[in-house]
Amino acid sequence: MGSEQNRQRVNSRRVLVAARICQILIGIVFLVAGAAKSWNPVIFYWEALPFVQGILTLGPSIGPAVSRAALLMSVIEFGLGLALVMNWRPRWTLRIGVALMAFFLFLTVSAWSKGFDARCGCFGTLLQRGPGEATIENTVMLAMLLLALFKQGSVFTTPEGLARRIVTGGLLVALTVAGARFFPEMGRLEAGDLQVGLQLESLEVSGTDVDIYRGAYLVQLFSPTCKHCKEKVPEMNRLSAIPGVPQVVALSPFETHSTEIRHFVKQLQPRYKIAQISFTDFARLVHGHGFPRMAYVRNGEILAVWETNQFPTRSQIKQFFQSSS
Repeated sequence: MGSEQNRQRVNSRRVLVAARICQILIGIVFLVAGAAKSWNPVIFYWEALPFVQGILTLGPSIGPAVSRAALLMSVIEFGLGLALVMNWRPRWTLRIGVALMAFFLFLTVSAWSKGFDARCGCFGTLLQRGPGEATIENTVMLAMLLLALFKQGSVFTTPEGLARRIVTGGLLVALTVAGARFFPEMGRLEAGDLQVGLQLESLEVSGTDVDIYRGAYLVQLFSPTCKHCKEKVPEMNRLSAIPGVPQVVALSPFETHSTEIRHFVKQLQPRYKIAQISFTDFARLVHGHGFPRMAYVRNGEILAVWETNQFPTRSQIKQFFQSSS
């Protein structure tokens, strides 16, 4: 009888330790996610906007306001992560964590089921994943939080007073950093991220060997289904043939082997490279302006931007690069 009780106590202890380890690991995940969003809140805004408008079906006037409010998520996640690691008020923090993770799971499952291809911005610029990958991760993390919730214990704890001071201090730091990083960049939310003087951030280009952060390029943002974009192809072909003009690269949210791109290439014969960027990146680069747009980019820095009705002529582009060289 005594050995059986000892075995049960050992097993119970192991379950409590496993639950507490799960709690700590998810706390670290929240810490990293909150820190990443706090450090680059503008990128998180653009990544949250498609989910807010596309999944929650909020209108164009309400969606941006909700996305701005979502920036507080970085502060909440950071504070919640500290609380979980410190095991501060676990009765409440674990419930909040479960509710938050369940909401994240709802968003990613909805996006995945609808074929939504916007990337998940849970970790800011640190880690880019699609809705499918994020759904699997969120399911695992929700299960870990539920284990921690139903098997709460007092292992690996921090004294109440110290834990409270750490959590409170962390919340203040996260709020200060997020505010300091966000408010100076508010203009980017109105005019988009393709502005002279800005550095392209977190732009992943696929379907080509072009490294947008190394060297000089004339970058065009286009859609293969856009009438005005099609009309610009002969003009872009002429620009790409001018000696001394940087390589022309056209970026769209369509996969380079998609039917739309193949038809575009077959019909119009563009003599420049075509590559893919994410729907989120495309939206933030054309926001407020439409497309096509063109920019001169050198080592990731935007040095000039031309709108649809302002594309330079052959002589203007030659003069521009002669004066800038």
